[in-house]
Amino acid sequence: MNQFRLINEQEATPKYELKKYLSLIFEGWQYENTLKNYLFLVADGDLKINGDLQLDFNDNTWESDSIAWRKQLNIADDENLKHNYGIRGVIVTGNLTVNGSIKNSDMSSGAFLLVLGNVTAHNLVSGGTYMQINGNANIRDYAYGHYNDGSIAINGNLNTPVFISEDHAFSFKALKNNQFSYNSHNDSITSGEDENPIIPKKLRALIKDDILDWSDLTSAMRNGDAILKMATDKSTTADKDWAA
Repeated sequence: MNQFRLINEQEATPKYELKKYLSLIFEGWQYENTLKNYLFLVADGDLKINGDLQLDFNDNTWESDSIAWRKQLNIADDENLKHNYGIRGVIVTGNLTVNGSIKNSDMSSGAFLLVLGNVTAHNLVSGGTYMQINGNANIRDYAYGHYNDGSIAINGNLNTPVFISEDHAFSFKALKNNQFSYNSHNDSITSGEDENPIIPKKLRALIKDDILDWSDLTSAMRNGDAILKMATDKSTTADKDWAA
């Protein structure tokens, strides 16, 4: 069984080198709103999640108080953590395996994710949060980055059939096992009369027939839905969502 701990920024920053791996969230308002006086959930060793790892903030998860989280995760009381601060990030000291999607649908915010080992998941979706993966990212179906408020950095390889980045800071050592890739910073896609990008033929051959246009595609990816013809729908493999 994984051992979870809640720690504060003063402890987390030097121990897990947050200024090195997540430097952008120490700049100005990001530090005040994302790190200072907030708590972080640490999973010691390898972590396996059955369901989606949801990184978006909402009223029922990340921004709830630390007392509720300690009760849910059976974390012992700590006088230093009894303040009503939200949890703003997840740190995994080993490998992270998610039987579902790692997803941040919100374009402007989200809990950060730092994984010191490798990541394995069905889908990887990054929007307004910051993700750092020190090892490889093995993504079964697709990796998708949307908008420019957040970023994802992978020190190792990104292994995925479909990689799409729309105006997103998305870095990795090499792209492996890939059948389609698109990065709006370097590539272009033809648009139709409605100015909606036309799904390229190479991608069209990979994705489900009921995805009719680019808007359908990006909406499905933001939700962490299955898009590939041969992919197993997430509802058959993930029992529940998991946040924090």
